[in-house]
Amino acid sequence: MKLQKIYANVQGRNVLIEHDQHTYIYIHDQPKELPHASSKSDDRLQNINMMDFQSKISMVLRTQAKQQGIHFPIKKGKYGVEITVTTQRPSTEVPIVETAKAIIDAVNKEVVPDDDNIYYLKIRVQRHSSRSRTNKSSPSDKIALSINDLTIKKTVVKLQELCTYIVPKTNPSLVNGCDEEFFYPHLELYPHYVWQALSKDGFQMSRANESSVKLSFTGAVQSKDLDNMVKCYLPIMFQTQSLKPSNVVELELFKVDDPNAKGSIEMHVNCNSMQP
Repeated sequence: MKLQKIYANVQGRNVLIEHDQHTYIYIHDQPKELPHASSKSDDRLQNINMMDFQSKISMVLRTQAKQQGIHFPIKKGKYGVEITVTTQRPSTEVPIVETAKAIIDAVNKEVVPDDDNIYYLKIRVQRHSSRSRTNKSSPSDKIALSINDLTIKKTVVKLQELCTYIVPKTNPSLVNGCDEEFFYPHLELYPHYVWQALSKDGFQMSRANESSVKLSFTGAVQSKDLDNMVKCYLPIMFQTQSLKPSNVVELELFKVDDPNAKGSIEMHVNCNSMQP
């Protein structure tokens, strides 16, 4: 694969980027993560429906673990989480990143000691026609979930199928006079600076009904969460206007902790047209 090399001016820093003009981007930089939009010390009110959804996941996993003699939370280590979601609802109601975030938060500290212990995350969303749905008041979504120990290559706990109603992650409401969310310009404007350089160099992605996206983060990432890092870098692909949150049906994330490395973010999009 022949790659073109360019530099993006990111707030006074020249960041080296390699790309193939269509589907692959390699950024030479230490991976960053987007922090919470508000302080933990603020009075925050989480979405009640989302919390119920997360509680159901953790309760079912705890029940299975008890039957197998597994004690939660499991010990610190390197874990992989694989999720398959089956739904009749549109992508606007079950967006892939926010759905993954809600499910990860459900296992954080309940199953896995901390979500920075998750070094691999894969989520696939399968959508079926809503015309086959007869009872709209019943749960329309299904979740399959497995948590794997990456060191010994063994499944810790597996959820074959949970019928539920998915409530994606949303920002909490701030109460008691706390009505301002934080803005991180060096992070939130990062995709804009990178895309400016890519677009000037002719990067153009083909349109597709469905896409799968892989992102790999290498560097000082031990304490960084995959779901927070992806929020920094996936918007770069969305700047193309060809890839949209609504047509990402599979998301695969890796992190490789190497404090001595210069750091890199590797992104690859596989486009197809499986949906009519």
